[in-house]
Amino acid sequence: LLGECHLPRHGHAPGAPPRKTSPLTGFSDALYCTILGQLEQACNGNPAMLGISVGTMYALKGQAQILMAMQDGEALAVGPTFDYVAPENRG
Repeated sequence: LLGECHLPRHGHAPGAPPRKTSPLTGFSDALYCTILGQLEQACNGNPAMLGISVGTMYALKGQAQILMAMQDGEALAVGPTFDYVAPENRG
């Protein structure tokens, strides 16, 4: 499942190599951003969203564990990138 897609170096040290990704990386990033939105709602007048966000956190945990179990040809693991995904792109 590892692809040759490389993410940009946003927030990385100068000269750092681009990160290898999997198609699941984008899904994990979308889940992460969904959690942030749910927590924002919970803190801004909708406390029921806190419980919902915990369920989403467990979904992200499962995706992260799948990603970290993968290895590329150099025996390096893949993990969530925690990149921002706009709400309209979260699917």
